[in-house]
Amino acid sequence: MAFVENCYESSVLRQLNLILASGFSESAWGFQFWTNLIAGAVFFLLACLFFNRYALTEISTDPGRGLISKKRNRIFSPGRAWMQALAWKDFYFVNGGLGMALIKHACYGAALFSLCAYINFSSQSYSLREMGLTVFWTMLIVVLIEISLISSRVFHVEIQWKTLVSTAMLPQSMAQIAYAKLFGSMLAVIPAFFYLIIGGLIGIEEMTQDLGMVLAEPSFWLTCIEVIFFWHLTALLSTFIKWGALPLAFVLMWVGNMIFFMGMSMIAFGSGGSGPEVFEAIIILFTLFLSAGIVGSHFVINERLTFLASQ
Repeated sequence: MAFVENCYESSVLRQLNLILASGFSESAWGFQFWTNLIAGAVFFLLACLFFNRYALTEISTDPGRGLISKKRNRIFSPGRAWMQALAWKDFYFVNGGLGMALIKHACYGAALFSLCAYINFSSQSYSLREMGLTVFWTMLIVVLIEISLISSRVFHVEIQWKTLVSTAMLPQSMAQIAYAKLFGSMLAVIPAFFYLIIGGLIGIEEMTQDLGMVLAEPSFWLTCIEVIFFWHLTALLSTFIKWGALPLAFVLMWVGNMIFFMGMSMIAFGSGGSGPEVFEAIIILFTLFLSAGIVGSHFVINERLTFLASQ
């Protein structure tokens, strides 16, 4: 396709690779330079035209309403509150509600279609099952990212806008409030889960061939437990710091993994033990340790939210 080739030729990374390669003798004022210069000038003019209109506006001190329509629109309006009012509030007023869900559904579909079309165009053979695997693994990454973002803001929003005190006055325990908020936030991941399931169903034959071997590996279960522990750690850190809970949790997980495995390896080698059996034992021990941490984080988060609500 001519459009794709022109986009590729206007890439800065491609031009840098050509310039840094040995034997480069082309002019530096080529197609990439002029297209990027024109694009930069166009965006600069657009920024000058629309800066005053969109930048010089009053910033509201109230929590945002996301894509919730102020008009009585049947599709985008939150309508009546559900029986689980906190779940309804978090789904619509924190995660955008049905309007954001429809937008994500359309964007994910378009992105996956473009990705599969590009792979099919650039490869000689691309079967339907391989397409399903592409969709599955892509959306698995998206689901992990979405849940990570949710875990960083599910309690942070209440703390930021100082509404936790009034929320705690409801005739519910803090644990019930927390789980209701989590349920409402997780509804926002349904579009990504939809495409994840579709991809898994299409490529299920390829995935089930080695499924038994994967489930028998202790490292697989350690990876799953680490991801769940990471989400809980992010949610816990969001109750202590205003910003940066997600990257801080990532750094703590990385450092903690290094310290644990290095320490256990030194202990194993010092005692004369080595081999895959010792390594599997270390993995199982670490998995049990993180599982206990997941259970304990529920109680710690509950105590932390109760403390913040009493201030």
